[in-house]
Amino acid sequence: MSFQKISGSTGKGTIRFYEATDSLFNEVKLLTTMRSRTIKDETGKTEFDEYSVTDSERDFFNNFLKYAVPEIFSNLAKIATGVVNSVFIDEGSTNSETGFSLIDNEAYDDNILTIIDGRIRECYILYCLKKWWLHTAFDNIQAMYTAQYMEALREMKKMAYQLIKPLMV
Repeated sequence: MSFQKISGSTGKGTIRFYEATDSLFNEVKLLTTMRSRTIKDETGKTEFDEYSVTDSERDFFNNFLKYAVPEIFSNLAKIATGVVNSVFIDEGSTNSETGFSLIDNEAYDDNILTIIDGRIRECYILYCLKKWWLHTAFDNIQAMYTAQYMEALREMKKMAYQLIKPLMV
């Protein structure tokens, strides 16, 4: 579980959705390595070393996150009103976290929060993958990840509707 409910001393608390930045990076590395194994040069030799994300591309990944988190958060910003510094992107050393906080209307089922949390992580990963493949000039792979990202974003927003419903009463 990558969310935490934080009580507020002056009323409503917050729900902090977060991911370990290193974990996100490692997943992107793994997925690009797996995908790159299918790319071959003209002699049929696999070029996964050329196209998979490695530790030396960590700066690219950090930049992708700087755009991914606010974009994904923007779909839930209505429930963050009143949260100071809701978006956080810590690209520092080990144990850094990336994510955002929302107002806890205390009407949320932890099961729904778990599902939303998984969808948010999926969006981060797919956003980074679509950006990576855009920059490696593999338009067909980039288009596939863009479509998957858009679908994951739609699914996340659909589940997040459960967070917005208490505000509509």
